[in-house]
Amino acid sequence: MQELNLDEVFSDRSSEFDDEAERELERIRKVDSLVNQLLDELNKQNKTKRNIADSLDLNPAFVRRFFSQKGGNPTINTLLAISSELGFDLQLVRSK
Repeated sequence: MQELNLDEVFSDRSSEFDDEAERELERIRKVDSLVNQLLDELNKQNKTKRNIADSLDLNPAFVRRFFSQKGGNPTINTLLAISSELGFDLQLVRSK
């Protein structure tokens, strides 16, 4: 079996590939930041993931995964529901 050399694989990648990879990394950072802010607020309010699951009629394991998956891809509905349960609205803010 031939060994894979990642330097060779990525040596001839296009600038479009790099741009797309950077956009995806930025998206992941933003989602992680939002989820971490919600987790901080959950702790400030002395609520548990189980409290959120019960109040939203969600499976507790689903809520635990929502808060623990790095680089996850939560749906907008989940973000809205959990944000609202914690007393927050999500808003669009123009990027600088």
